[in-house]
Amino acid sequence: MARCHGMSKALQVALKMKALYALEFISERFDKLGDEGKEEVIIHELLHIPKNFGGGFRHHDVVTDKQVKLMREQYRRAKVRDST
Repeated sequence: MARCHGMSKALQVALKMKALYALEFISERFDKLGDEGKEEVIIHELLHIPKNFGGGFRHHDVVTDKQVKLMREQYRRAKVRDST
């Protein structure tokens, strides 16, 4: 349904660039989700990017369904607060 791609450390050094990440969404599955499902998939993929933005990934022992749901709830509360 979605993938997170990162730039390897070797490429970062060779190109003298900071890490880049790209999120890929497989439309035939992603597009069928409702808003809540899409938000959870996006949050899940973003959570794979480490806080130091160094080119690596956070694995599924760190990125959990519980964490995704917590982050989605925080996002929804902030969205409601900002719209008032």
